[in-house]
Amino acid sequence: MAKSLVKFPDRIHQVTRATGTGDVLDFRQLLEGTVHIDHEVPVQLTTLVNSVVPTDSNVVTLCASFEVTRRDRTDTSRLLDASVDQVTVSRTTGMPQRRPAMTMFELDQKPLETVRHGLQYKFPFGTAKRDHPYFDAISQRETTMAYVDDSTVRNGLRLLHFRADIPVVDLSGLLPMRGRVDLPARLLGGKGGDELVGVSLYYSATRDYWVEPTTGAVVIINEHQLRYLATTADAPDRITVFDGDLKFDDQTIDQMATQVAAARKQITALRVIGPSIAALGSVAALIIGIRRLRSARYRRSMSAGTVGGTT
Repeated sequence: MAKSLVKFPDRIHQVTRATGTGDVLDFRQLLEGTVHIDHEVPVQLTTLVNSVVPTDSNVVTLCASFEVTRRDRTDTSRLLDASVDQVTVSRTTGMPQRRPAMTMFELDQKPLETVRHGLQYKFPFGTAKRDHPYFDAISQRETTMAYVDDSTVRNGLRLLHFRADIPVVDLSGLLPMRGRVDLPARLLGGKGGDELVGVSLYYSATRDYWVEPTTGAVVIINEHQLRYLATTADAPDRITVFDGDLKFDDQTIDQMATQVAAARKQITALRVIGPSIAALGSVAALIIGIRRLRSARYRRSMSAGTVGGTT
């Protein structure tokens, strides 16, 4: 009974922020025919997660919007990347349901639909110290979230450390407007001058999650992400688009830790009170059963003329 009571909330509104620095390609200068990469650029990833329909007693649908911005600019060039991801998960296991999830990377793009098997935004209640399946929304690929250790304690919470390594992926098939572009050969450092050469956008990442095991909540995320333009994944001549590190800021970590601590207390109460209620229900059913049995035996005794017999 307690297990059925422990569920992922059906009403969710969560904002998290990850900050860091990285090398960033200046697209304004690229459009003018020059490759210029700014170094140690302050960047921020803002994630907004809301629950949307369909959501019921068994599943919750999460809609997550992502926005990566340069913190050193205020005009339209500050936006580096944006996407929206939607997936329906079980409220008891956190696993995606066998229905298409959707991702949008560009305006007016038809949502990409996938049937997923890996975790994304939440781990299972009672998260085990083992590898878990993981779905990377950027590459739209399944991979493994490998268990690392349990040595991290933050805000009094012992956290399990997991890591996902996403190998290099060609994003041209996912980003029709910016995943494949033609550039003058000279920008790639090769011969050919202004002869146009087709290049694809490649992506790889290493993502670390620190998870509170009782709730399965992700308290900390660190990631290193690389994106570059090249003719092939292993081409020596490439143009860095982004190469940097992002991690949850202290305010986000404290916010997540506070929510997790409260959720742990609720889960503990349900695990103790739930079985107690079930036990009381069993006792009540037993008492009712005994009374009914005695009543039936009494009626049979009456019909047989043996009132006063033992029960």
